[in-house]
Amino acid sequence: SSIAGNSLTLEDVNLSGCMGFSSEHFSSLHNFGLLLSLNLSGCRQLQTEALTSLMHVLLTDLSIEDCQINDELALRVAQCFKLQRLSLRSAGCSVSSEALCIIARFCSQLKTVDLSGCSGLNSDVVRVFLDECWELEELHAENANLTNCAFPPSKVRVLNLRNAVGLTDEIVSVICQNCPFLRSFSVENCPLVTDYAVQNVARRFWNLRVVSIAGTRSSTTSVMEFAEWCKELTAFFVSPYHLDESARSKLAMECASLHSITVVAADGARSLIPLRS
Repeated sequence: SSIAGNSLTLEDVNLSGCMGFSSEHFSSLHNFGLLLSLNLSGCRQLQTEALTSLMHVLLTDLSIEDCQINDELALRVAQCFKLQRLSLRSAGCSVSSEALCIIARFCSQLKTVDLSGCSGLNSDVVRVFLDECWELEELHAENANLTNCAFPPSKVRVLNLRNAVGLTDEIVSVICQNCPFLRSFSVENCPLVTDYAVQNVARRFWNLRVVSIAGTRSSTTSVMEFAEWCKELTAFFVSPYHLDESARSKLAMECASLHSITVVAADGARSLIPLRS
């Protein structure tokens, strides 16, 4: 970076995890007049007012995970209409569905979005982001309420629906029809999803690289289907009940780029199981 007067031309600022960074220090960030990328994830002492004052139209990359996020801040984010990457991931983030939909409508250039944990994350929000953000490639919507969600046609390549409420076989079938470019798909801990939908995913998306079916009501049969159809897998997340020796052997034989499987226990603990010795 260079200094011109009291103004820095630094474009990227990453203060992720700086727990001690508070509203008392934030005024120094106003010196970065050309700031394009801002990561304040984990800066939990920053007040909403301070965060709001940092939002400006030039930002293209914004991450404020685990910060004090509310509708006031979300509406200010919506004014950053050049945003391409946005993460609001937070446990118990109190942003309404209305505010999230406004972000989608004003920030239509978004390519990567993480809304996991936002209290207002529901079917309408997911639909509006897929509808309005025509360049969207990656959507993380963990813990969303997807009851009766209508997934519109989309070019999304990464879709993370881990812990989604109300995700059914019918909704997954719509995703299979309307999101043909998926390369990474997670329905982890979605207990309404069964073999019917999971096998449909395997047969539809031959180019899948990453998939998680842990915590679904699918079986070893579905694992065999992925081995049969998705030979380019590089990461596979399953529950202990998904694996037997025949499934493991078939994966090892058919999926050359898959070197291990991640087994997710009921308590969330994860362990790597090598496919080959």
